[in-house]
Amino acid sequence: MSSNRPLSYRFSSAAQWQSCVLSGMEPDKAGGDFMLRPVLPLGAVELLIESADGAFAPGCNPAGEVVFRDHHGCLYFWPDCDGGNGSRAAPAALARASRAVATADALWCAGTDGASLECFDWATLTRLLVVPLKAGRVLDIAGDGRDGVYVLAESDGAGFFVHVDAGGRLGPAVSTPNGKSVQALTVLGASDLLALLADEGRELLGVSLKDGASIFAVRLGTIRACFRASVLGGDQHGRFLLAGQDGEEFGGQAALLVFSADGSCLDQIELPGVPTGVAAGRTAVYLSDSHGLWRARSIRTADPKAPTECTLLTPALRSPLGTAERPWLRVELSAALPSGTCAEISYATTGDTDVLEQARAIAADAKRTAARKFADLQGLFDTWSAPTVLLGSDATAGHSTTSIPLAAPLADAAEEYLWVRAKLIASPSAPLPSLFGLSVLYPERSLLDELPAVYRRDAGTPGNFLRALLGALETTTQHLDARIAALGSLIHPTTASGEWMDLVASWLGLPWDQGMAEEQKHRLLLAASRLARLRGTRAGLETLLECLVPAAPRRFRLIDVSADYGLVALGGTACQGSRLPAVLGGLPSSASVLSRKAILGKARLPCGSAPDDGRLRFSARLVVYLIASPAERAAWQPWIEQVIGAMVPAATRLRIVWLSPAALNDDDYLNEGSILRAPPAARLGVNAVTGGAVLPRHGGGMRLQ
Repeated sequence: MSSNRPLSYRFSSAAQWQSCVLSGMEPDKAGGDFMLRPVLPLGAVELLIESADGAFAPGCNPAGEVVFRDHHGCLYFWPDCDGGNGSRAAPAALARASRAVATADALWCAGTDGASLECFDWATLTRLLVVPLKAGRVLDIAGDGRDGVYVLAESDGAGFFVHVDAGGRLGPAVSTPNGKSVQALTVLGASDLLALLADEGRELLGVSLKDGASIFAVRLGTIRACFRASVLGGDQHGRFLLAGQDGEEFGGQAALLVFSADGSCLDQIELPGVPTGVAAGRTAVYLSDSHGLWRARSIRTADPKAPTECTLLTPALRSPLGTAERPWLRVELSAALPSGTCAEISYATTGDTDVLEQARAIAADAKRTAARKFADLQGLFDTWSAPTVLLGSDATAGHSTTSIPLAAPLADAAEEYLWVRAKLIASPSAPLPSLFGLSVLYPERSLLDELPAVYRRDAGTPGNFLRALLGALETTTQHLDARIAALGSLIHPTTASGEWMDLVASWLGLPWDQGMAEEQKHRLLLAASRLARLRGTRAGLETLLECLVPAAPRRFRLIDVSADYGLVALGGTACQGSRLPAVLGGLPSSASVLSRKAILGKARLPCGSAPDDGRLRFSARLVVYLIASPAERAAWQPWIEQVIGAMVPAATRLRIVWLSPAALNDDDYLNEGSILRAPPAARLGVNAVTGGAVLPRHGGGMRLQ
């Protein structure tokens, strides 16, 4: 537990994650949190649409709508079609297309002459563009992720590819590597990486879109026995999809191979038939064959056949303290690690600026894949630390802003520059882990600084036991720092909750009841100083009611009878009478005048010290009108009179009048006085009034503001 809060490098936003090298990870947004998680694996294939005439050339647009054609040239749109219904006759180019590329609102395919491209409107199938190639025969096309396409073509036996934008404009032609004969291509979204299927489907080539330079080459026969791919695609998760079949001498089994962007085989999924096309959406891969359209969905659990792994490598980090003794403290992960998962943290350090520059050059090299960067960076350093393994459990399966970070010590990281490698691992079929944040802490002070100098003397020696012990203590007790730092939030008005609000209110002497809603309690706590200053005043009571019943217009009104109303004065020719409402004066019920008003049990002679003032019985009377729904009235009625009564003087008599929300919609508005209504329209047997209007018994003509 460190005495000062350490400084740190933090990774949690999209820009910060992009500064790292990611392998097998992809960003995702859950609610308001930006996180990294493993690329979702694919599940088993299922028949989506059966077609007796087969399925060919599937395409999937960004909205997830799928289109394919059958053997007779009819187009099917899913989810619009239903078991073969809803087909439409396709234009000639689409009816014979071996590949259809779907963009946001269009369909691209090779032209009928084989030397051009044609673009059709998605909804009407109206032809929008015809783009002739300057030279060459179209072999294949692939979407570029920006409503344009890349075209693979051949001219005089030499292959090349060219970009065509959404408006039909051609880019410069780029030759394929070493002039190899190629059959298909695909592009990973808007990336700079293109894949080519070469050597009659036996080899997968990774190529740079900028200059056509080769990045990787994979012989598919090393993955499956004599495997030959017939179709090639790419998805939005940085994966290449190859569908084909094994050699006949090895059973001829059809399969879908999934490759990472660096040419590593991630998965193999067996298929029921030889595929004729492949297309990928955000959450599924679609394949066509002689039976119809098949779908393999992304699943939220690890691959059932093998562990799922993904890795993050930070850029070079520098401790500005620059001390060889203790420049680094620990690594903290904000992660969701369910049972069956774990995180491994390891690191490498250097003080050599030449090594630093080499590492930066490797990380910035766009021609290196993530796997190649990992391999080159690992080989650059003499040793990486032994990994610290953080096991998942039910307690770490979820993540919230109050979750305690998982930590790994950096006690032996004694150099100025540091690289941290974080690997997430999920056992087969386990829930996938997620990484929400990573922090690398370097201390201004640590527990080591609190020890006498004699103990610090050898702490800089690599492998020193005392330093390792203190590093473990600081790592395993850091949650205590977080709890201590959060103690103030327990009693702060904006963050306190539950019984802590009740405790703070008792300290402050607020008008309070545990039955109030949390929002009402928060507002009372925030207004505590004003309530204390104005206690016993009209302004204080209005402040209290604004906390309890917030709304515009106001849903309450206060009437202090003695202060707000005067006695009724009848008007005449010489003077103006009182405005209503007003107090109708008269003798109290205890007053007696012989032979005129003698009430048994109440009559008494007045005392000489008690003046006969007809206004006394109206003094110290407070009426509070509240507009509330039936549910609110039921919830507030048990405590609201007691809470309001705590804000008024002891001798004041309080009366609460409940009104329905309909009072807010009444055209007759009660504000600084009453308005008499006109006589109601008479209806026989319901509301017939003879001779004029009558005052309502319970203030029904009143509207509050």
